[in-house]
Amino acid sequence: MIQENLKFLQDNVKYMGFADDTLSGKIAKNMEQGFPEFTLKTESEFNNKKMQGELYFRKSDKSDMYFFNRYTADLVNNTTARSQTFLIDNGKGITFKEAFNLLEGRAVHKELTNKDQQKYHAWLQLDFENKDKYNNYEVKRYTDNYGFDLGGVVRTFPVKELDKEDDAKKLMTSLQKGNVQSVTIMKNGTPEKMFMEASPQWKTMNLYDAHMKPLSREQKQGYMLTRLEGPAEKKATKQENTREEKQVSKQTNGLLEKKRERSNRKGVSMT
Repeated sequence: MIQENLKFLQDNVKYMGFADDTLSGKIAKNMEQGFPEFTLKTESEFNNKKMQGELYFRKSDKSDMYFFNRYTADLVNNTTARSQTFLIDNGKGITFKEAFNLLEGRAVHKELTNKDQQKYHAWLQLDFENKDKYNNYEVKRYTDNYGFDLGGVVRTFPVKELDKEDDAKKLMTSLQKGNVQSVTIMKNGTPEKMFMEASPQWKTMNLYDAHMKPLSREQKQGYMLTRLEGPAEKKATKQENTREEKQVSKQTNGLLEKKRERSNRKGVSMT
């Protein structure tokens, strides 16, 4: 049981995005010594910015099993110093890279569980203007009912990666993780390298040029003027046209049937 517990913790730490190879050995050493709880520190770099993490492990009050139940993430660079503690629930939660994206101010899409143990999805974003009693930033949640359609909004731009299903899936997954994703946007038939990130609060995408300079609203609208239809869009358009044709046909048949009924009624009364 102890070995299974150790293996689970070691795998869980990697799954949560902590790439420090020394953590596995440190977990084993602390478990062998039987400490009721222990913490491990680690460090990573994302987009040339340093992230420090402190992982908290606790021994069960009822058994010898240990649990990885939370970690504190610190974003440290020349312009920003932010910290947030993230809880781990049954081995799942905000990954270390997602924590970086949140501390940078971006939104992350996650599956959550409410107090009635029902699953739901929501975009999470930290509120840097407000903190809770634990000195953590408040978390803003934008559920599916809020009305932000990631796929629909991305498709308002001529993104070349949408032309292939596999590339489109990778793009959507990356954006849901809160990443600033490199994309190729077509303008007047010319491909341009750009970057985009999801902005669920405003139901839009933030766009950056190849040098990571943000585009204004007017500049974004300029890129929305042209749209290349990929296979997915063509299929959707074809399906929509088919639905419209069926609807028109049904309406036409209905009018013809009513006309025949009126003609029949007139014929009976005339006799």
